[in-house]
Amino acid sequence: RFGNHWTFATWTDGGAKDHTINVPAAGRTLGVDYTDAPVPGDYDYRVTLDNGRTDRFARGSHTTVAASSSSAPVVVDTASTPSRGGFWRLTNAGKIATRGDAQRFGSLAAADRTAAAVGIEATATGNGYWIALADGSVHAFGDAGDLGDASTLSVRAPIVGIARTPTGGGFWLADAEGGVYPFGDARWRGSLRGSAVRGSIVAIAAAPTGAGYWLATSGGDVAAFGTADAFGELPAGSSAQPIVDLLPTPSGDGYWLLGRAGGVYHYGDARWFGSLTGTIGGRRATAFS
Repeated sequence: RFGNHWTFATWTDGGAKDHTINVPAAGRTLGVDYTDAPVPGDYDYRVTLDNGRTDRFARGSHTTVAASSSSAPVVVDTASTPSRGGFWRLTNAGKIATRGDAQRFGSLAAADRTAAAVGIEATATGNGYWIALADGSVHAFGDAGDLGDASTLSVRAPIVGIARTPTGGGFWLADAEGGVYPFGDARWRGSLRGSAVRGSIVAIAAAPTGAGYWLATSGGDVAAFGTADAFGELPAGSSAQPIVDLLPTPSGDGYWLLGRAGGVYHYGDARWFGSLTGTIGGRRATAFS
């Protein structure tokens, strides 16, 4: 079955998974049983549309949180709580909405809206978050620390994403040309600036080790830096383009790509549990969490 992961259970001769088999001249037939079991990347994912509708997909499960009551402003990003029992939704105006066990620690004040909000990243405790703006500004809420931002740097293209280190003591910002800017305990591991890629950068995601990250482009390219590994990308000419986000599995041994039309594409140990392809009308998928 597509999207399921099969693991070894038993041999019919009762032997261990790895054992020596003696085959007589007349031949011998052995059978093997497998079980359908979760793997590290086999948990769940949420797809959010620009109007705030959020669909959660997991093994044998699909639930929907209704769209926002207003069509504007546009929902641009989401972040899950550590328990994955809730999430925050961020609009381009810097407003925050909560669901499940996510707590609200504030939204962007009008005076701080120097550019459109583009990304939200929760702290390691789930008791705060950072909001990143396209001009490189980053605003901290709750227990999120003020770790600096790129607003005073020579950022050559709009910031498009933010990714936290596992410790919560730092984060990276990425711009649309592939530039990467580390803050706090985040370390620079490379960038795509000046590289020939398909489309612009749309997402940055941290490796679970904290010593690497992925960059994804709108054309479906995925570049891995540091301890992050590349597990695949969209083939040339794929109808899934444009890609809007990338979500790593908890193990870091895979990731999902999200297409603007709601399609979900899985690589490495990531499993496919469903998508919104063909169901969203004129809406746009904007975020993965």
